[in-house]
Amino acid sequence: MEMANTLGEPCDMDNALERFILHCRSKNLSPRTVSWYNDVIFYLGEFLNWPRINDITSDDIQRYVLHSMRSCSAITTQGRIRAYRVFFGWLYRRELITKNPMGQIENLKLPKRRPKVLADYEIEAILRQANLGTVVGRRDYCIVATFLDTGIRAGELRGLTLDKLNLREGYLIVVGKGDKERRIHFSEKLRRDLSAYLKMREGTSWGQSNFVFPTIHGKQFSNNGLENVTQRLADRAGLNVNARPHRLRHTSGTLWIERGGDPLTLQQRMGHSTLNITRQYVDQRSRVLRQKAQQFSPLEAIEQERIRLPRKKK
Repeated sequence: MEMANTLGEPCDMDNALERFILHCRSKNLSPRTVSWYNDVIFYLGEFLNWPRINDITSDDIQRYVLHSMRSCSAITTQGRIRAYRVFFGWLYRRELITKNPMGQIENLKLPKRRPKVLADYEIEAILRQANLGTVVGRRDYCIVATFLDTGIRAGELRGLTLDKLNLREGYLIVVGKGDKERRIHFSEKLRRDLSAYLKMREGTSWGQSNFVFPTIHGKQFSNNGLENVTQRLADRAGLNVNARPHRLRHTSGTLWIERGGDPLTLQQRMGHSTLNITRQYVDQRSRVLRQKAQQFSPLEAIEQERIRLPRKKK
């Protein structure tokens, strides 16, 4: 099919997708984000049998949303709705469509999910499994400790390089979503642990790698490889828990709030685009405080004591 030469001319959906992907690349979006847009819009095109872009209606979108919900979770489907808002919004602004079919599509009502976190004793058990007498053990220990102390994402830790780590000042710089850099300070404890690890690895074959946490071949970890490192420690401890990087990140955010950290600083540390995303950790703390209010209530203690004591005979 030939692509329309002038903006505003009608075009088929595959042509529109091609233009949109070029637009995404010109904005320097990450390859992963571009690939995600391409995939979810492709799914819609296949479902609708690749119509002309201006013929797509709100009813078409609604039919696909219902189709998606039969095979995918509500969260996945909502993500696709978000992608279609961006796609058709861009088409409308470029005058490639005369009406935006997403205008009448509402967001799905999603259940509020509590971040699942590790308990203190589980964290201690996981860290104890790392053999600090070996360089690999120290590396694995520091991987878990860095997740917990900074709350960075798995991709950010995988890509962390030595030039972005300042042990003297106690901070690291990561490149997050949208290629945005942010500086994250860490504790004196982590600074000592990282110093010991980097000094120990100097004599290894992979000691010259520019990655802070490379494989034993000096290469960057894959997503699965990094997940295996953290999960393996939990398995060795005999814990039947998910200890993958995202769970460690949730644990870090929750512990920050529980120990009195403020949400605005946490938003910056974790790279959240809005405070609404960070609020899940504040809500988690509210639930903990309610539980503690019940557990340690003086009035509740007096009431329980009154119930236990025998009543005096008149």
